[in-house]
Amino acid sequence: MRRKDILNQIHASSEADIYERYSDHAHEQEVMRSVAYIVDDDQDDRLHAGIMLEKSGKVQEIRPMRCADDLFECLENNGLYDDMDYSDEHMPIIFLDLHMPEMNGIEVLERIRNHPITSDFPVILLTSDQSGQKIQDAYQLHANGYLKKPLVLAELNEVLAEIDKAEAKINFGSSSKLSN
Repeated sequence: MRRKDILNQIHASSEADIYERYSDHAHEQEVMRSVAYIVDDDQDDRLHAGIMLEKSGKVQEIRPMRCADDLFECLENNGLYDDMDYSDEHMPIIFLDLHMPEMNGIEVLERIRNHPITSDFPVILLTSDQSGQKIQDAYQLHANGYLKKPLVLAELNEVLAEIDKAEAKINFGSSSKLSN
């Protein structure tokens, strides 16, 4: 799908429309994640990412954020910084734009990884930048993946499946150690 077609589709919807449509159908789909945060300063990119996540059927709720401050404020206000034990299906997933004003995606990722509660949250970087250095920096901070903008559903599903496989291996290893 060409970027122009994607933008036309995005402009035909509003963020509220996407979330309303999604919440009406969320109970009909098998849920993998309770919430996905989309942190991107570009409204069109947020909307498109929301549409792709809606089509994936992998999250119950989609929350758009225009900047890192919005994300951290939301996490704090929703009690996500409380000392909780998240199961994989309840652990939030964060989609993070690499290039944002004020605090870029690498800085946000570093802050997420340095907090004891959010350090294990899956984080996928969104970027139109194919610079190997930025992507390397993100992986050094344990980003779980990155996706090129505009998002393609098949690539999104592939990255989400890889995260699930990695978490399943970790959880399987933990539960088998406990049973011995």
